[in-house]
Parts: sequence; structure tokens; C-alpha cells
Amino acid sequence: MPPGPSVTNYGLKWYMDRGDLYYENNIRWARHMYWLAKVVDPEQITHRSRDVAISASQLQVAELDHRIEVVETASHSYSKYAATPAEALASYNSILHNCLKEMEYVPEVVTTYIREHDTSSMGQGISWATAIHVPASVWREILSIIKENINSMLEHPGWSNGLDFFTGIRARSNPLPGFVHKTEAKLTRSRIILFRPELSIWTIFIPNKQRWYGRIMDEQKDIFHVQGDVTYPMVDGYKSYLLARDYFKEGNFNPYDGKSWEASIGQILGKTYNPFLVRTKKIYQLPSGITPTSLIDSIAMTKVIAKRKGKFIILGDDCNYWGTEDLSTPFLEPQPADRKSNFFLGLTYKDPDLPKISGFKVTVDRSDKRIRIPVSLDEKEDEFPGDHDLREIVTHAGLYLGYVKDGTLLDAIARKPGEVKGPGEALERLVVDSIRTSGDPFAWAERMRKKDLFTNQ
Repeated sequence: MPPGPSVTNYGLKWYMDRGDLYYENNIRWARHMYWLAKVVDPEQITHRSRDVAISASQLQVAELDHRIEVVETASHSYSKYAATPAEALASYNSILHNCLKEMEYVPEVVTTYIREHDTSSMGQGISWATAIHVPASVWREILSIIKENINSMLEHPGWSNGLDFFTGIRARSNPLPGFVHKTEAKLTRSRIILFRPELSIWTIFIPNKQRWYGRIMDEQKDIFHVQGDVTYPMVDGYKSYLLARDYFKEGNFNPYDGKSWEASIGQILGKTYNPFLVRTKKIYQLPSGITPTSLIDSIAMTKVIAKRKGKFIILGDDCNYWGTEDLSTPFLEPQPADRKSNFFLGLTYKDPDLPKISGFKVTVDRSDKRIRIPVSLDEKEDEFPGDHDLREIVTHAGLYLGYVKDGTLLDAIARKPGEVKGPGEALERLVVDSIRTSGDPFAWAERMRKKDLFTNQ
């Protein structure tokens, strides 16, 4: 991945040896980072800091083996939390019936999606960019086929299928030990992306995703007889950050994280969900690149915590809990470092009224920004320069102090529309949208008499 706004460039050496990826990274931080390192909370430097995001297809097998090992180790504990057959069927039907209600062909939505994914693959080497030439008549025919398939899925819950699925990789980054300038490390696994084009394409026919998410999750709460107060950022969007502020003021924050969550889905929701899943070796798991991935992730988490009291904000495998019960299981782990930092969806809420981003990161982590590099037994070396507008750099820097322009980060969040599907994407979108709107992005730095750190680079 290319450098993030905190880094001017980095020099990387890398090679494969005995199935692992080794690298050496020389980091050149932007000038303002030396000042920030002195004024931010020390935990903001150590907690959630990340080295270069890098991956290799050779490491996918180790990731798959790890997922299967997690499921096998936790196999004895799933039954206590798993959905009953009746619950699973009602949950499964809820997704599909609401798809039929919400799906329609809206040309502008299709065009926007294609442009936002023009570097992504549809499978078999076909780029989404080529879909811009598909005529409206074909899109309507595709929608008709999808609805026929959904009706077939409703008629045959629990059936497996022989449809092809495709794999990709996402860059994984090691923790960064602090504000350092050189790292040497290895990676043993790379994140796997599993996607099935016939289930990934549903997205372009659901123009109002927040309404779709909301209807389904409301029904899931009733199906599983949820006892706690549960909120979903996919439904409530950026308002979830404001709600978290209120919860942090009440205390009793205990965050949890699902372990190898996509591989646990089939154990929690049962074979009824098989039409959404793919079989890998001994287990069925949820593909990470289909339209309902985050939705089904959140449904499974909702089932696991259904009998617990307290307040929850759930986003996929990320379970933020304000309450006193112990939610720990072999597949749901407490996050003590996040608890100490009051860390919620990318922000630390040490001061609930002035949340800030946490973690110094060397690179961005967005699939549309990825850089392809050769990986082999022979050592390679290259320089990777940053390419960020000064407005983007100063806006991103302000997030470490909780400021955007002449207001707070929370002020900016409160004005944001749309769903939140991931904290990294949400905060990057906030930065980009902020510099496109009125107001001076240098205002906070000028107020602190540090504007020259950014304008004189």
C-alpha cells in the first residue's frame, strides 16, 4: 500500500523464505509528525499503530489453516450460542424477503458503483470498469435473474451449491512499536478475500442500503429475542459515534472481537445459511466480498449476545459493549487494550467530548490504492513516495488532536450522512469530504500556531 498522510515516503526490502514474507522498512515521517509525537497521548502512538501493509498470495493457505484451527478449537462451545433451526430459518428468510422488497434498477446507482470500483475485479480477470458499457436492458435482465435466484434460495434453505468462488488478498500490517524509523519483521499470513460475483452484484440493485439494513436488523432482534439495547452503525451511520460518546460517559466499556469470524458464521447460524457460504476444506465460511457479508457478520454477533443485558454497538465482528457481564468465549475475545483506551471504531474516547484517532500508520489500507509488487525468494527493494494534498495532510493530522477545520472531529462526524461499514473507510471518507466542502482546513493548526508545519513542506 502507498504511504498515508503521515509519511512522505518509505523504502522497502522484501523476500520470501520458507513460506514466510520478510521485510525491512525505512520510514520517513512527515515533518509535522515529530511535533504530534510530542503532544498526543502516548497511547495514541502505541495503540493501533501499524507498519507497512503488505501481503502475498503464498500466505493465503496459512490464513485458511488458521481459520479452520480456530473453529476446531472452539467447536465445543458454539452449540451454546448457535441459532435454533427455527431461528436460523427466520433469520435467513428475513434477508432474502427484504432483498426482494428493496431491489430495483436505478441507473445512477449502478454508474456510481462502477466508478467507485473501477479497479476491482468481477472475477476471472474482468474489471468492474468494463461494466460501464453494459446497456440498461442487460442490467434489468440481470436483476430479473437475481430475483429468480433469491426465490430459489428461499425454496431451498440449507442447500449447498457448486458455484465458483474467487479469492483475493488484503494487505496485513504488523503493529508498529512506536514512533520508529526502521522496522524488520515477517508476515506468516495474508488476509483472504472470498467473493462470488453472483452474490456481490446484489449491491448495485439496493439503492437504499441503510433502510435495507435497518429492516433486517430490526427483524433479527425479534427473531433472537435480544435482551440488550443494540445499535448498528450500518443502520444509524455516523450517529453511532455520538451515541458512543454518551455511553462512555456512563462507563463500563468492555469491547470484544470475533475471532476468525467468517469461519465461525456457519457454526453460529447453522446449515440453513449454506446458500450464502462456501466450503473450504472442512468448514463452511462466509465470503468476505459479497453484498450481505457485513450484514450476516452482524447477525451472527447479535445471536451470540442475544441473552445479555447492557448496551451494544455492533459492526460485524466488532462488539462494543457497555455492561458488566463477561461475554468471553473461545471465539469472542475481550480487547483489554481497546478498553484501556476507550477505543471505538477508530477513535479513542479518553475525553468523550473530544474523541481522536489512535495509531500512527505508515500506509493507507484501501483496496483501490493497492500497489502490485513481485514477491519471490529473491530480495527486492523499492521506494514508495506519498502523494497527498496539503489539505488532506493537515486535516488528517488534526484528527489526532480531535479537530477538523475550526471545530471538533465530533462536530464533523455529526454532519456526516450514510452508513458506516468500517472505521478506516469512514474516517478516510470524512477527510476527503471535509476538504471538498467550505471552511479552512488549516484553521485548527493556525489556532495552535502550527500552520507553518504544513504550509512549508
